Amino acid sequence: MVQQSHRNPKGSLVRRFRGGMMMSTAVVALVIFAVPQVAGAKSPNLSGISITVGGQNGGTGPIAEASGAYKGTTYKLQWTNEGTSTGEMTALESGAINLGGGGDLSLIFLQANQVPAWTKSTIPLTEIAYTEPPEQIAKKYPPFEVLVRKGSGIKTLADLKGKKVAFAPGGDLNKFYLYILQAAHLTPSEVDPVNLTTPLAASALETGQVDGALLNYYYTPGPLAAGAKVIATSNEESIETPLVGTTFVPTKDLSNPAIVAALKDYLTRSVRYEAWWAKHTGAVAAAYVQYLQESPTLAQLQSESSVAQYVPITASTIAAEQRAADLLYKNGIIAHAVNVKIGYTTEFNSTIEKAEAALK
Repeated sequence: MVQQSHRNPKGSLVRRFRGGMMMSTAVVALVIFAVPQVAGAKSPNLSGISITVGGQNGGTGPIAEASGAYKGTTYKLQWTNEGTSTGEMTALESGAINLGGGGDLSLIFLQANQVPAWTKSTIPLTEIAYTEPPEQIAKKYPPFEVLVRKGSGIKTLADLKGKKVAFAPGGDLNKFYLYILQAAHLTPSEVDPVNLTTPLAASALETGQVDGALLNYYYTPGPLAAGAKVIATSNEESIETPLVGTTFVPTKDLSNPAIVAALKDYLTRSVRYEAWWAKHTGAVAAAYVQYLQESPTLAQLQSESSVAQYVPITASTIAAEQRAADLLYKNGIIAHAVNVKIGYTTEFNSTIEKAEAALK
């Protein structure tokens, strides 16, 4: 049972556009799957369960229909659009939606604003799933790149000292920027940051208004055609910044066995959907053109570079997020230090692993 509600009428579909535009939905579409039966155990009755999936600046109906997703769910599944990352996180916190997603810094920023600080027993949101590109996709399409304008004289990251560098604040590109400063042994005061959305940052670099820009891979063609050069990518070890996707739920929902069963079904479908996406990037690109009015070139690059897969939430995953949170705090981007591990659960790892194994 699937319904779709559009709080933001512009655009009927969007994938997770991390770092910059923040146009992300949660996990996008699904394929048919039945919740596994446990021998000797009675499966929860899901007929009265409703799962609402939130998103930003778009929905997922067209891609879902193309993938053959959502058919046969025994629970009611509907989609809404909150329009912004803040709107989506607010809807999650209030319980207006059951699932939401975006970049991995979303919960960190929210935690940092809480006084008194949330604890494991009071945090209202929990991250249940984590995605990243397969290795071959990350190598072919570096998630983020450092581009400099023609004639800037910038050849290394250290050469960014005193230069105007454009990037979108508050997401993965902000994290990428801090890793760059750290690797180049620069302080925030030694670079002139220009906060722009990623499309505007690309345009500013293309027209020579800034010296450098941090861009998602699919926004680089214009500046490169204008003579810009890539001097570093997020695949380099010292500034490595994976393209991460997350799925959050209201913590209170995890105490309801029926909702948990529905979430496991949803995630299993989502694992299979990611595999569908990888094989149908042309269809996804066509949907971007039709529903988001993107150029065919941008749409194709976006669909191909956004291929992702689910990975388990592990101790190393959480440690990497803690390092990012500590770096944000050290540089004054967030006001308070946060303990990121209170916002994670590994309860859904086995569901994701089984679904991934079934694809092989």
